[in-house]
Amino acid sequence: MTAIPLLMKVDIFISSPSDVGPERNAIKWAIEFLNRAMFIAEGYLLFPLAYEELVPPLMGQPAQIIVDHYMLEPDQCYMLICVLWTRMGTSFTHPRTNQEYESGTDYEFTKAYEANKRTGKPLVLLYRRELGNADTGDLEQREKVATFFGRFGSGGGDFAGLYQRYSSLEEFRDLVLRNVVEVMHRHPPEGTLGSVERPAMIEEERRLDAAIPKSAQVHQPTELWYSCVSRTLLVFGVNSRRNASPSSNLVRKILASNRWE
Repeated sequence: MTAIPLLMKVDIFISSPSDVGPERNAIKWAIEFLNRAMFIAEGYLLFPLAYEELVPPLMGQPAQIIVDHYMLEPDQCYMLICVLWTRMGTSFTHPRTNQEYESGTDYEFTKAYEANKRTGKPLVLLYRRELGNADTGDLEQREKVATFFGRFGSGGGDFAGLYQRYSSLEEFRDLVLRNVVEVMHRHPPEGTLGSVERPAMIEEERRLDAAIPKSAQVHQPTELWYSCVSRTLLVFGVNSRRNASPSSNLVRKILASNRWE
């Protein structure tokens, strides 16, 4: 029996208030999708750190302390993805340091950001959903979000960097897919090689895929996106015995239309 290969576990911390639940699910979907991509599946297992799935509903301590106890702290992961829209969240004072934060999300982002400034880790991605309807959400919460983003920029703000605006869930999903790929390409994860097994479901999918005769395989793209900045083109497909236009023809057309080298 062939042993399941060991992979490097790559922790991705999901940080957000409660008003962007669909975005949290979109991040987890993107991670699951990328775990099936060959360039990741051969060496890494991306693991989403989401409190709603990993943290039990315990009483007696501040919620953020319980989250820290049952998940990696935000400065200990490979990447932190933070998303904000109409809410900042509930104010939080850390019981050990007495430092005040606007919310648990503010604490998680700040801790990851400060660690990145010191050591270059974790990598931090920040997204802001366009407000859209001006009456959406609580006014005080919207003002806190605006104040948070006002801390960026060259005019004396205490945060340096870029954040990405988006206006729809579909746009956000595509941004996360593309950005995670780009970041992993330029900043490969470092750590203990071969620390976790590939999930059995993904391993079985790969085994079944390998069992299909090459002469019967037609690669029909199901997901496609590209970045003209990084000149990276990714085509993900499924195997099919039905007639379909080969992926290679599609790739050639895209390359020709964009005049890529």
